[in-house]
Amino acid sequence: MLGKVFSASEIEYEAFVDNIDGVLEKDSEILLYRIVQECASNIVKHSHAGKAVVRIERGHHSLSVTISDNGRGFDAASNGIDSTKRSFGLVGIAERTRLLGGKLNIESSSSEGTTVTIVISLQTQ
Repeated sequence: MLGKVFSASEIEYEAFVDNIDGVLEKDSEILLYRIVQECASNIVKHSHAGKAVVRIERGHHSLSVTISDNGRGFDAASNGIDSTKRSFGLVGIAERTRLLGGKLNIESSSSEGTTVTIVISLQTQ
C-alpha cells in the first residue's frame, strides 16, 4: 500500500515494519491499515516533503507506529484534532486510534515536518 500511495508523488520513503501478523484482531488490523494509509495520503497531498519514514515496531507490551516527513508541517495548535478547523483525515486517525485503545501524538510546526506517533497496548496472553 505504501508503494502505491507514494508512487503518486516524488516523495522518497522508507518503511521499517516488524512482523505483526496475528498481533491484532482482524477488525483492528483494518483500523491500523487505514491509519497508516491516511497518514501516507496526507503526506502526499499536503506535506510538500522530499522524504517520509514509516516505522511499525512490535514491543513486548505495545505496538508503536511512527510516521514522519520532512515537509512544510502545519500549526498543530490551529489545525490539530482538537481545533474547530479540523481535518477530517486527522479526526479519522484520532477516532481509529481511540478504537484501538491507543494513544496518538502529532508533532508538527511550519517548515519542520510532521511526526505522527501511535502507541497501542497489547494484551498479554
